[in-house]
Amino acid sequence: MAASIRKNWFYNTLLTGLNIIFPLLSFPYASRLLGPEGIGSVGFAQSLVNNFIFIACLGIPLYGTREIARVKNDPEQLNRTFSELLLVNICAMLLAFLCYTVLIFMVPRFYEKRVLYFVFAFSLVSSVWSYDWLFRGMENFRFIAGRTAVIKLLSLALLFILVKKPGDYIRYALITVFSQSAANLLNFFAGRKIVRFTFNNLSVYRHLKFIFISFFMGITVKLYGEMDKIMTGLISGEKYVGYYSLAEKAIRLQIAAASSFSAVLLPRMSYFSSMGMADDFSRLIDKSVKFMLLSLLPLAVFTGIFSDQIAILLGGSGFFPAALTLRILSGMLFFSGFANLTGLQVLYASGREKHYLISVAAGMIMALALNFLLIPRYQQNGAALGTLAAEAAGCLIQIIFGWSMLKNSLLQKSNIKYFAALLPAAAAGLYIRFLLVSGILPAFFSSAGMVFSFGISGAGFVYLLALLLVNEPISRGIFRAITCKISIYYN
Repeated sequence: MAASIRKNWFYNTLLTGLNIIFPLLSFPYASRLLGPEGIGSVGFAQSLVNNFIFIACLGIPLYGTREIARVKNDPEQLNRTFSELLLVNICAMLLAFLCYTVLIFMVPRFYEKRVLYFVFAFSLVSSVWSYDWLFRGMENFRFIAGRTAVIKLLSLALLFILVKKPGDYIRYALITVFSQSAANLLNFFAGRKIVRFTFNNLSVYRHLKFIFISFFMGITVKLYGEMDKIMTGLISGEKYVGYYSLAEKAIRLQIAAASSFSAVLLPRMSYFSSMGMADDFSRLIDKSVKFMLLSLLPLAVFTGIFSDQIAILLGGSGFFPAALTLRILSGMLFFSGFANLTGLQVLYASGREKHYLISVAAGMIMALALNFLLIPRYQQNGAALGTLAAEAAGCLIQIIFGWSMLKNSLLQKSNIKYFAALLPAAAAGLYIRFLLVSGILPAFFSSAGMVFSFGISGAGFVYLLALLLVNEPISRGIFRAITCKISIYYN
């Protein structure tokens, strides 16, 4: 693995971690002070403006990453491509801002709290500078992670200093907007060192077709992600949505962590594809397949084994019905995570976004049909079964479309090593769970926290040991790097 990819993976993983940890620190504090009404008002306004930001950005965040990566070594083309995409973004933002303003004045509920909604309007206006796609395309993940860390720490400090009572919900909104707008403003200043805006020889229209394809992909994924919860709520009730939401969040957090590698490889693979560097493209696919098997298989299996404990730890005993939901969705970890490889790295990076859109749309239609059939009988577990089947089908369709690029990596005999290493690890996890919950040991060891901690530690250790025994290349390389650093330190 190239050094730059390792570093970018580290920075992107750090970014993912920050995006997970920051809400865990800020939300409990804010919710206790502002109460349900204050948090609800801010949350609703933020959700509304985020939808307008989604419209303003069109499909540029994904499309822009690919296009910038393709021209990053040609300054003239880089300036031109950046300027064309930014112009589209500005026009879309102005239209979205106009619609947002009209909505505030037309809807009495919004007009009553117009100060709050106009505070969030700053996020919409500043979205024209939210060109992380420029830095991702240039593979500058260090700037994104560093910028995010500084702003989130500053926002957290402002939250603790300024928000003190229920009436401070406007201050909370301002801090939320600051965390978004400040990042965008820093993008503006940092971007000036990389590109120069120009009006020379621009051809905006050449991008519109692909931008709208990416936009429709985003809409499909957005609907796909919310449809299961909406249908569960309408058919079965809000209680079952709560069970499903807990299980889904546990899965999504793991997918986000595992997929940080995919986000790093997208610009590199887009560049290789545009330059006709087929061997380098195939080499990265091979490494990505190995990484996905290495990480996603144990995550899916261990989540299934310890789903009872995870549900109790995250939601308390009242959320125990979510354990079966989580066990069903654990398979989604593998298929959804692997689809980041087959969909983004292979199909989208190589310019086959139509095939990617077809696979996502097919998965959404399948999920819709299965939800209608399964939710009335199995509630949140029916939604989980429908989602799992749809994710598996979408991933399979992507593999079929990209088979010519994937077959050499998927059919390697060495991939059996990951399954071979997983078997003893799964057996160890099952044995530890049985030993701790069976009552053989003191009751202290049967708590959800103890079972999860000992189980994951034991199963994880067996998995790592088995990987080394079967001579798996990624774990072997990491082990050698660690032992080398230790030997240097002591010598």
